[in-house]
Amino acid sequence: DGSVMGVIALMALAVPSPIACPGRAPLFPKLAPRLLTTRLSQAHSDPQLTLPKIAELCETTFVRACMDAASGYVDTLKLFIVSVKASYEAGASIPALSAALSVCPRQTAGRSLLPEEAELRHLWCCLVYLTLEHLDHPTPAEALKIPSSCRSDYGEFCLKVANAHKQGQSLQDMQLDELVTPDPTRSSIEMAILGQNMRVSYLSRTVLEEEAAAARSEQQPKPFIPGS
Repeated sequence: DGSVMGVIALMALAVPSPIACPGRAPLFPKLAPRLLTTRLSQAHSDPQLTLPKIAELCETTFVRACMDAASGYVDTLKLFIVSVKASYEAGASIPALSAALSVCPRQTAGRSLLPEEAELRHLWCCLVYLTLEHLDHPTPAEALKIPSSCRSDYGEFCLKVANAHKQGQSLQDMQLDELVTPDPTRSSIEMAILGQNMRVSYLSRTVLEEEAAAARSEQQPKPFIPGS
């Protein structure tokens, strides 16, 4: 969508990095990516995690994910996906999540999001929902009310990404021409945004696989510890 052109770069410039701000604590602890994702997922299983709290997590992780996008660092994007997945698993519709985000008091960027930034966040939430829906991920809601425009524009896109992931194709090897019809009039910025959308959908499946692997590891018998 042309209205979100350049928003990733804008967010990267607008949000100061904690590394560049002495005295400012990092937003997330330095844990192994899979461990960090798993711990946040475990927190999201807390029945006390309300939709406003989920919205706050989405708000925080979205800003950091945008800031890290230019460097190719994906861990914060995975945390955003985990946050949106918590909303999906709670049965919250896209309109309900969007409403909660619109009144979220936290402003990680130090200001309100610009309309195009909020639109990009909304799109990424839809992409996570669409991917989870394609993967038959459980949710208590029968109809999550994914906007028809997003379903029309990105339904097949997310399905192709999920199938490529299932077949073992890495994110680095994914080609946009395999997902969308080539268009010589499409600008480099539009291609970059499509690339980020592809990454959101792809990593949504990765998050599910990492959670499943962590659950299997926890279920394996632990070795006997003398004296225990």
